[in-house]
Amino acid sequence: MGNEKLPVPVDAAVGLAQSFAVVDTRRLTPLNRMYTVPSIRHTRNHPEQGFSRRTLLRTTSDRVQAPTTSLLSAPDNDPMAPILKPVDRPEGLGDQVYRTLRDYLGSHVIVPGQRLQEALLAIQLGVSRTPVREALARLESEGVIVADGRSFTVPVLSDADVDEIYELRGLLEPAALAQVAASAPGARALASIAAALKQAEAAERAGDADAFIEGNARFHASWHALVANRRLLRAIALSAGHVRYLRVLTLNDAAARKAALAGMKKILAALKARDPERAALVMREHLQVARRHLHDVLDAIVRESTEPSGASVGTGSR
Repeated sequence: MGNEKLPVPVDAAVGLAQSFAVVDTRRLTPLNRMYTVPSIRHTRNHPEQGFSRRTLLRTTSDRVQAPTTSLLSAPDNDPMAPILKPVDRPEGLGDQVYRTLRDYLGSHVIVPGQRLQEALLAIQLGVSRTPVREALARLESEGVIVADGRSFTVPVLSDADVDEIYELRGLLEPAALAQVAASAPGARALASIAAALKQAEAAERAGDADAFIEGNARFHASWHALVANRRLLRAIALSAGHVRYLRVLTLNDAAARKAALAGMKKILAALKARDPERAALVMREHLQVARRHLHDVLDAIVRESTEPSGASVGTGSR
């Protein structure tokens, strides 16, 4: 090999040229054309026979800086060129597994007390263990499942557990909401609460349970952010894990979503009216309705568990 030239596809030539800085890629010919560059060979005694930066950057005209405009934009000198939009990226496999498990929990295919094993879930869902592991970690962070050795378990809540949780919420949340109402929040302070309510309303119209659950959680987080008493807020947060799980358990039911949405509207109206007594009252009513729906869901799970059914996904006996 000496000064002979090798055929190189355009894209390879462009890549080499750009790695050495200045070259105007707009001057390149279509991709079905071929370029030649000197053989990538260099000797100590005869450097001129091999590859050099000077040789690569030599063009038929003066060197110019490489274009910095996005390839997705129409060039200034070509107004007829189409402006392209980035392609939609498909949902990640971990997100798909996460949504699938959430759906199984909400539809009671996976019920309280069942164990979720990573390897078995991967086999039954037809995926590798990595997206399953990601989905389980996400569900645990949300309080929907709990770690149980090397696997996870769906929490078991008895009627007594539910009553205790809602008794505590009944003491804390009406007082906290009354405090927010008494602080006379303005339109700016209430904007995020109103936006979350709109999100929940849109999800309910679309029949999208997951989006409604997200909107409901955002609604409560938004008014929690306005609570001035940080200790009161920390006390409310003690049951946050259970509350997130209960939302998944109950709000997949259309009647429960409708009742929750009515309560959310009343809560926002009381805050806009800056009425502490009204705020406390509507919050107590909201919690009582949620408690009833949760008891109904738990009763339905018990009934379903006594009926013959197929094997649950990724579950085993405790």
